[in-house]
Amino acid sequence: MKPGTGGEKLRRGPAERLKVIGDADAYRAHDRDWDTIDWNYDREAYLKHKEQEVDGYCQTLQRRLLSWSVIFMTAIITGFIAGVVDLASSLLSTWREGVCRDMWWLNKDLCCPGVYTAESRCPSWVTWEELYPDMHVGAVAYVSLSVLYGGLCAFLVLAYAPYAAGSGIAEIKTILSGVKIRNYLGGPTLFLKAVGLCLSVGSGLSLGKEGPFIHLATCVGNQVADMFDKFRLHESQKREVLSASCAAGVAVAFGAPIGGTLFSLEEASTYFPKKTLWRTLSCAVTATIVLRSLDPSGSGELIMFNIDYKHKWHWFELVPWCLLGAAGGVLGSLFNHLNVKWMLYKRSSWLGDYPRAEVIVLCLVSAVVNWNLTFMRSSMTRVLAEMFRECRPGEVGEQLCDSKLEGEEHFYLVVAAAAKFVLTILTFGIKIPCGLFVPSLFTGACLGRLVGMYVNELYSTDPSHWLFGECDYLPGVGCVIPGVYALVGAASVLGGVTRKNFSLVVIIFELTSGIEYLLPVILAVVVSKWTAEGLGGSKSIFDLYILMNGYPFIDPRQEVSSLAVANDLVTKPTEKYTTLPDRGLTIAQLSKILTDTSFKGYPIVDVDNYVVGWALRPQLSDFVTKALQLNESEGVGPKAEVLFTTNADAVDVDRVSVDASWFVDFTPIQIATQASASRLLMLVRNLGLRSIVVSDNGCFVGVVTRKDLLEYLAEEDERSALLSEFGAFAKLKGRRTDTDRVAAKQTSRARSRGVSVLSTPNSPTNSPTNAGRPAKKASAAKKASAAKEPSAAKKPSAAKKPSAAKKQSKDTASKKASAAKASMKPKPNAFKPMVNSLRPD
Repeated sequence: MKPGTGGEKLRRGPAERLKVIGDADAYRAHDRDWDTIDWNYDREAYLKHKEQEVDGYCQTLQRRLLSWSVIFMTAIITGFIAGVVDLASSLLSTWREGVCRDMWWLNKDLCCPGVYTAESRCPSWVTWEELYPDMHVGAVAYVSLSVLYGGLCAFLVLAYAPYAAGSGIAEIKTILSGVKIRNYLGGPTLFLKAVGLCLSVGSGLSLGKEGPFIHLATCVGNQVADMFDKFRLHESQKREVLSASCAAGVAVAFGAPIGGTLFSLEEASTYFPKKTLWRTLSCAVTATIVLRSLDPSGSGELIMFNIDYKHKWHWFELVPWCLLGAAGGVLGSLFNHLNVKWMLYKRSSWLGDYPRAEVIVLCLVSAVVNWNLTFMRSSMTRVLAEMFRECRPGEVGEQLCDSKLEGEEHFYLVVAAAAKFVLTILTFGIKIPCGLFVPSLFTGACLGRLVGMYVNELYSTDPSHWLFGECDYLPGVGCVIPGVYALVGAASVLGGVTRKNFSLVVIIFELTSGIEYLLPVILAVVVSKWTAEGLGGSKSIFDLYILMNGYPFIDPRQEVSSLAVANDLVTKPTEKYTTLPDRGLTIAQLSKILTDTSFKGYPIVDVDNYVVGWALRPQLSDFVTKALQLNESEGVGPKAEVLFTTNADAVDVDRVSVDASWFVDFTPIQIATQASASRLLMLVRNLGLRSIVVSDNGCFVGVVTRKDLLEYLAEEDERSALLSEFGAFAKLKGRRTDTDRVAAKQTSRARSRGVSVLSTPNSPTNSPTNAGRPAKKASAAKKASAAKEPSAAKKPSAAKKPSAAKKQSKDTASKKASAAKASMKPKPNAFKPMVNSLRPD
């Protein structure tokens, strides 16, 4: 029988050690919130469990069928939920404008399918103004229902499921990288995310449902996977299901299964083996088929914005398309900068203390703006379909194809783009389910449609100009179609916000079925990405939220640019990192060590300080608990010796010994003290390590954890990570940055409330990045400065003391330098995590 798998609890003889059998899976039950997965250990545990099973053709087939069954169950449930959410949100949104005369439970699309000519209009749909012409209830109903939906959504989310707020993509990326956020993918979050999304989209706020759909689908995948031990007990296996669920969320949001698969691969997932690719694609396709069968739009089509342009694009149009790409990159970078700046300001001011009031005020403002701009009264998807469409004679659209508004289109587009841009900056990140894909597409489509209309006017002014020589003079077909420019502009702005290439291009293609215009979209997205990265770095809005909230996420694109070595990052035993001797330690001493410290793992060393193994805290805790529960008559007590070694010579026949070697990892991954930080990053990232032992010729020196590495990367990336993103349009040298102002305001507020600055909610000791760990060691610069300071016994004599004025000036300069240096060191735990910021008041 293998040790640790069961059997006799006690085995004692003249030269035998007493064996205490614990739970080999205890580490899973003791995992804490915001813990990181040790991918290497989890994969090895999964392989051991497979070895214990009776292997054969039937068992192998059963395991494969189980994985595929979970994938298809997730897809079916996701598609069904997406269809219900689409129907409910559309119905709530159209109720603000009017009601279907005969069937009040139908939204406007189902009540009035098709496009109506100038001589006819939908007879079944009636607005509130038409029902009550003398009471002027149209505006009142529109604004009141918007505020009611938003206020109810904020109350439900903040009271019962704070994790249901926001987009969720930043948190999903963090979870897929191996971080456990307890209850973030739970059942209450799933239910209230769906209900809240219906209310938030129906309220008419400047937000989308695409990001929340990803969170919804991942919640479904987590709930289905937890039904089976294969995924519930092994986090690495569960992450494969969650990656497929993420792709299904994008697929049902846009009707884009291929784009969803690429999004999961390019943006969300960190661990993505080859077998996961086919499962992800199958999950996305199945979810899309289920959504198509429900047909929530009533059009009978899967494509959201079907375009049917009659001619090909022309070479002279590449110039305005490139300009649209550059403009989209500027707007995307500006949006990221202003939105994060606004979020930081709210957290450092009294505005962050009233999340419900913030939602209600935004609903009121958005409803008033949308009502007065008739172009924006309908849902954003309806207006986007109008802007992508080619206007033909006799057709009546929302505004753009109305012949009576030929001189006002430019004004409507400019005002709508500006209003939507500002409202999205204020809305994204509030405490209700909200996304930004559709608002970004809306802003870009307005800009692109405006440019297309100007180019069309140039063509109409002089169609015989040599620049338009390649135009086809076909009856009823123009040379320039503004809808194409709207499509290119929408892709440009979204690319500037998300910094994505492949998945975005494929999503736009699947949204519109416009394969003829795939090359212009690719060109615009590439130019947009280059422009946005030149202004604000390569991090998308989701990466910025990860940094801002202090999530322990290592970017796969992150690189080390310095020549630091592992010894510079190590947490050494001199700084109270506890090691365990392989022999001589009693159960009582081990229990005290576990009580006094909070490390997640402990290195095992011999008498010469050589590393012999590694033990996880949960298994040690389970071992001590079971050992102390044994009866004294069985020879086990607090003074019994704990042996972490398999060496038979270590057994003391005159002393009761307890075998703890069965759960010790005798092959921990080690790295030399002079190994480069770049190599250390590669090992931690590629192998998915939680921690790595640093040794010098086998002797223990210290431990580098995943979070030590994150803090170092944040300090090294001080300009290119946070400050360059938060200050993309400001000169940072010699000026006080926004990060400085936020930190100063937070410190001032904490002191005014009588709270120590080191114990505020935003303190590194209270963030998920440092939860359960000792205080981080001082930086090398601080150590060097401390070493240079004279001790009390070596103070300079009075004759050599500098003058008071000179000393005061020097101290002032030193304080300013220290403050400047501190402000240039953004850390991922500089702000309180989402787990705290989402809790209700």
